[in-house]
Amino acid sequence: MENGLKRNRELKNRTAATNIVTAIVGLTVVNSTFIILLSTCIRLTFRYFHAFTNASTLTASQNEHLLMRKRLFAGLCILFALFFSSCDPAIGVALQNKTATDKTIKVIYPANFKFPGDSGSSQYNFCLRDSVKTFDMADKDNYLHPFLVPMLAKDTIARTYSFVLKSGYSATVESRFLAALPTFGQIFIIDQTDTVELKRDGKDFVKKPKLLIGGSWTHSIKD
Repeated sequence: MENGLKRNRELKNRTAATNIVTAIVGLTVVNSTFIILLSTCIRLTFRYFHAFTNASTLTASQNEHLLMRKRLFAGLCILFALFFSSCDPAIGVALQNKTATDKTIKVIYPANFKFPGDSGSSQYNFCLRDSVKTFDMADKDNYLHPFLVPMLAKDTIARTYSFVLKSGYSATVESRFLAALPTFGQIFIIDQTDTVELKRDGKDFVKKPKLLIGGSWTHSIKD
């Protein structure tokens, strides 16, 4: 028991340090991209309005060049708007246990699912390899106090694992930074009775916010 608590504390400290480093790196990349887009839009804005005020004296080739600039300016404005609306792209997949009893969750993940440290994983992954982060939904600051539960019967050949989700707790089964979409095709079997699947256009999971890039996909287990 004491060894388990010690391991839990070590994992929490390691996870917190990793999150801080990845957040700093991610914010640096995001802010640099934001500054480049902003400066480019400002420069093109001045050029566009200068050319527009002198449009009557332009030749045919200059008019064609102005049209290309208009299209480039419009494209950058759209890209800037999308970037601004989702300047911190990240995804999360969670299960919430809103029942009065603990639930055993069996997860079947697709071949393209990447655990932290897997080869080919290009995004910052906030999950753990052998544990699942759970959070007390009654705690307002629960993100500061994750409770780690072990993965049970993990089988990398069959691509399955299980864990116990306590009553009143939520579990994060996927969490990646600098990502727009989760790994679709994950299947969750609840107490060997109910089955839900994370699909692109499915209704088992609710996405928030709906119109922005990234966000969270959540399924609530209810009585």
